[in-house]
Amino acid sequence: MLQKWLARRLPLPLPSAALVLLALAYALPGLLSHDPWKTDDAIGTGIVHQMLSHGQWLVPSLAGEPFVEDGPLYYWLGAAFAWLASPVLELHNAARLASAVFALLAFWFVRLAARELYGRAEGEGAMLALLGSLGLLIHAHENIGEIGMLAAHALALYALALARRVPLKGGALLGASWAAAFLCKGLGAAVIPLLGALLVPLACRDWRTRGYAAALAMAAAIGASVSLAWLGAARAHDSAALAQWLSYQVHALAGPRGAAAADYAVELSWAAWPAWPIALWVLWVWRRRVHEAGVMMPLAALASAFAFVAMTPDYREVNLLALLPPIALLAGAGVPLLRRGAANALAWFGAMTFGFFGFLVWLGWFAMTTGVPEQIARNFAKLEPGHRPQFHWWGFAVAAVITLAWLFVLLRSDRSPFRSVTFWAAGVTLFWGLVMSLLIGWIDYGKTYRPVALALKRALPPGTRCVESRNLGEAQRAAFDYHAGVVTLRAELHPRERCPVLLVKARPGDDDRELGPQWRRIWEGNRPRDKERYRLYVRRQ
Repeated sequence: MLQKWLARRLPLPLPSAALVLLALAYALPGLLSHDPWKTDDAIGTGIVHQMLSHGQWLVPSLAGEPFVEDGPLYYWLGAAFAWLASPVLELHNAARLASAVFALLAFWFVRLAARELYGRAEGEGAMLALLGSLGLLIHAHENIGEIGMLAAHALALYALALARRVPLKGGALLGASWAAAFLCKGLGAAVIPLLGALLVPLACRDWRTRGYAAALAMAAAIGASVSLAWLGAARAHDSAALAQWLSYQVHALAGPRGAAAADYAVELSWAAWPAWPIALWVLWVWRRRVHEAGVMMPLAALASAFAFVAMTPDYREVNLLALLPPIALLAGAGVPLLRRGAANALAWFGAMTFGFFGFLVWLGWFAMTTGVPEQIARNFAKLEPGHRPQFHWWGFAVAAVITLAWLFVLLRSDRSPFRSVTFWAAGVTLFWGLVMSLLIGWIDYGKTYRPVALALKRALPPGTRCVESRNLGEAQRAAFDYHAGVVTLRAELHPRERCPVLLVKARPGDDDRELGPQWRRIWEGNRPRDKERYRLYVRRQ
């Protein structure tokens, strides 16, 4: 029976069951097998920890202070998973399941939007273009609110496409997407689907109808009702924290701009690969049909997303996630239009690229586990001194299954333009799955804050209730709170506090005398190979 199954051809575009398996194989590896990592993953874990341990449910809180960059929606789901799985999984591992849920929802809504605009095959192409986008790979497996925002924006695309045909349902979904974006990332994130909904009728006559006007009215009512309900509850619970949150959100919209558009364009050249070349191709092929709904709606959504990125006060690569859904939507329309040479070039470029990197992962794992080849094993040991590799059957089994499935996709897929995005998406999934199953212990050893946090906890003088900190980033504050229960008061925000203990992030060569004669160092720690040093001081009597 196995031989008969292996002899079967894999139809393209992929059947729904195969798409679901591919999406799960992409979304799940790496969620349940490592400590929180710097930066965003540790921050997200810290917020969920504050919700469950300190009851900070309405306004996100990090290490005892309001976290003003995100809303609570993503972390509510993470906290729910952490609470439900608490007998089996550690909080940080269970909370990351929220990322899997929102990533899968984003794939699904982009697929539905492309189906509504173009057809069934284009829906599969759009989903694979989004899944294969390199800029999504790491962020889709972190505890970050941007993944919730991604799903909300994908839902908005589906709602806009649907509103032409079924205005009331489209309006209800559009309102839900506005509220979800606001509750995940705040005002700026909600502007994207709102601006896109307003731009679409200006760009295309298909949305200049009374039905769409009614859909907008319904969306405004639903979005405003949900958002105001949360704002009212948050104000009643902690008006000061909500005031800080709103102040930051307004400043982010009206404050000074961040990096130049050219910087984001450079990042987008790899973050949206391979979706953006296919999207440009469809714009060229349909250059005489640019006024039609299938072109203007994604372009309007892309323009609104770019406006959000341009309004962001600080340059962060994760901001580019907002651009991926409309680009993937256009790419989905372009996949069936690819010429045979271009489709085959992209397909085999993906196969060779990820086949090569997959081989390197297998080789590195084999060298670490067996010591052969010796030089490669020594190189891995130098990168993470002190790490002792161990063989895990589950990791080996998962890696073997993923590799065999990837080979089946390559060898048994039908000849079709869809091989381009299929091979690429399968390759991305292969690489991530191998790294997260074979090398995860080695990576986690160098990235976790747990040993440093626990050593800090042991070094604290007995009875310490107040710890001042200097130069600590959000990730470090979150990690020390989560792993060791050490909540610090930042000297940058509380200059008048006089705690008896001081925690400082320093670098080798920094002189203790710069702090003044009143402080005496009692401990220093760091992660392996990390230049950052964490020094603990007590105030001299």
